[in-house]
Amino acid sequence: MPPSIAATHAASLKQQHRTRQVLAFWMLAVATAAFLSVLMTASAYGQAAKPAFEVKKWNPDWFTDKELVRKIKTAKGEIINDAAALSKYRDFFVNVYRNTFASMTDPKEIENLQARKDEVLKDIYNAAKRENTSVARGLSVISFQECEAIAKGNYYPPAQITAVLMMGELNDREPNSLERRPPIAMKAVFPVLLEIVKDEKYNDGMRVAALQGLQRHAGLNGDTLPAPQQDQFADLLISVASAAPPADRDPEAHGWIQTMAIRTLLTLKNERRAEQVAKLVMEIPTKPDASQTVLVYAARTTPKLVMPKDFKPATDAVLKRWANQMIASIGREAHRIENFEKPRPVASAMGSGMGMEMGMGVAPGMEMGSGMEMGYGMGMGMGPAGAAKPQTIEITLARRMLNDILESFHLGLTGTRDVVDAAQIKSGLIKNLSDGPEKTQALKLVTIMDEVKTGVNDTTIDKNLPYAEKLREMEQKLLAFVDPNAAAKPKPSAIGPGFSPFNDAGSPAAVPQPAAPEDGEQVNALEPGEINPVARNLGR
Repeated sequence: MPPSIAATHAASLKQQHRTRQVLAFWMLAVATAAFLSVLMTASAYGQAAKPAFEVKKWNPDWFTDKELVRKIKTAKGEIINDAAALSKYRDFFVNVYRNTFASMTDPKEIENLQARKDEVLKDIYNAAKRENTSVARGLSVISFQECEAIAKGNYYPPAQITAVLMMGELNDREPNSLERRPPIAMKAVFPVLLEIVKDEKYNDGMRVAALQGLQRHAGLNGDTLPAPQQDQFADLLISVASAAPPADRDPEAHGWIQTMAIRTLLTLKNERRAEQVAKLVMEIPTKPDASQTVLVYAARTTPKLVMPKDFKPATDAVLKRWANQMIASIGREAHRIENFEKPRPVASAMGSGMGMEMGMGVAPGMEMGSGMEMGYGMGMGMGPAGAAKPQTIEITLARRMLNDILESFHLGLTGTRDVVDAAQIKSGLIKNLSDGPEKTQALKLVTIMDEVKTGVNDTTIDKNLPYAEKLREMEQKLLAFVDPNAAAKPKPSAIGPGFSPFNDAGSPAAVPQPAAPEDGEQVNALEPGEINPVARNLGR
């Protein structure tokens, strides 16, 4: 495999692993919440204490009886290492895995769902690694059959979501790292995943899991799909990405679903739909219901789009929407920090408060509410005026979040996250604009964004409230672009649409990026494995 292909495959595997970690965790958590909601509703109306989900018959002794567990381990080890041993244990071997999948349909086994799925996939991989192709293939087929039955049956949501996730990970050929050979995703799974995404009878958690599997298929098998099937695939993704959010779905959760669809479209690289995808992405900022999640991702993808020659983006609307989203993000962070610094009531000596505030005053310059500020305020940051100072954790986190937002929109405009001269812009929205008022306005916004980013990253400010004041100044710079009369208006006290990586009461929290960074991108502030809070409405 040429080095470029090997690097691409390595990045793909890293992306898949990272996304699977996040998806598996939050989708199972959400599905569990939905299941418990059904359970409580049934109990409230005097019905049976369990919902009307089926449970396959399975033998728990095969996981708890020490002698049986030993026998199973021995049989699996022999067969995975040598296909010749299959004739000795064939029926028992098959029943072991069928029992494993049957156990996954029992709500009592919910805590074992992920581990049992991973164990089966590990067995498949280990058999293939030992060139035991017939066993690896047989286990893959059994897994597909069992997972499809669970996904399409009347089983509780966590089991169904786990089954869909597993189908998306099955292969016709396993990867071989020594030979630098990538896997081939199981082709029989593809139409099933398409069906789950397309049919609204399936819950949102299953459909998102199917989208994850389809993204993997697009990357591994996309170029081998026949043209009609590739077009069907692209059309489905376009419909998902362009759909308005249902009334019962969190806007940011919907934005993440749209983002997954767009990412898969770009991975698929269907040239017959390239212009349609470009129109879709450039129209997202013109939709009032577009969330920050999809707005930011759409901006990042703009440099990769193939703009139709006859297509004229609604540039003024796009620029103002992007600017308004930056205003909302800056305003939210300023608001959060200002609220954090509001005076807190001192606990009564007779009360239950046992903290440091108990009857103690706070010395000037030693504000207690500022997180890391106390440690930094004691003899630290005493350098000359204008020098960089250690900043509070609140400032540091705000900077990380705002830098990612600002740089994403900068990337959409110029094709780079960095400061760039107008004459050197080679991609992005500006590259597709003819000389004239729209291009002038776009370049003006870039200049303002560069100034705002400098203000956001002012390292001479080490106290929360002065930093919040700085953010308000940057907010005004962008407001003046959207509305030239904004400078004469009072500073906004309300926060606009958007989200924060901090779980403020009443506001949605930030979405972790589901994949490794692409060309020109950087990793989002949240780390892999962290829960996606906006998924709380999925799995219905």
